[in-house]
Amino acid sequence: MQNTSTTLRNIKAICDLEKGALDRRTFSARLGDLIATQAGRIWFIVAHAIWFGIWLFFNLHKGTTFDPFPFAFLTMIVSLESIFLSLFILMSQNRSTIVADQRNHLDLQINLLSEDENTKMLLMLQALC
Repeated sequence: MQNTSTTLRNIKAICDLEKGALDRRTFSARLGDLIATQAGRIWFIVAHAIWFGIWLFFNLHKGTTFDPFPFAFLTMIVSLESIFLSLFILMSQNRSTIVADQRNHLDLQINLLSEDENTKMLLMLQALC
């Protein structure tokens, strides 16, 4: 029973640390995470497919052309969007890397404490034998 309550307490502590890290993000980090998350969803792909389809439809018909073939304006817009989207994704990945490094450091500390405890137990067992 003691083991279960210790496990639950540790899980709650880890959840609190994760929530605290998310709450301490700056506005730009929150925005970057939001954009990176939404860019990976199906609605984002569908919206772009519809947008490109409408753009091509209006520009391939005579008389309504505002960006004639080879669609230089569309190319510029898509290029700018991909640059900014890449930057937001990099921001999000950098923050994720920092969090992963912190977790790895915590894992190292826990492993060192466990090794110390195991060494003590082995010494006690050796003394008993």
